[in-house]
Amino acid sequence: TLTGSINPTGTNTAVPGTNTLFLSELSIGDEIVVSGETRVIDGITSNTAATVSAAWGSDLANDTTPDCNPTALVDVIIN
Repeated sequence: TLTGSINPTGTNTAVPGTNTLFLSELSIGDEIVVSGETRVIDGITSNTAATVSAAWGSDLANDTTPDCNPTALVDVIIN
């Protein structure tokens, strides 16, 4: 669960946070789950502003327990 709350308004790609820590808790490519909708993080501009790669379906309820599914790092070994 991420710190703070997220309250997307409208069908756009903005991820507006309140008391969030996007710079330290999210990375480009992570999946974020807000009010049951899952999107991929496309950009992070501050601790309270990020964007996703596809628009939210509608106005979503203020989610006080948003989740993040981090992108797994893959090690490639070349012999």
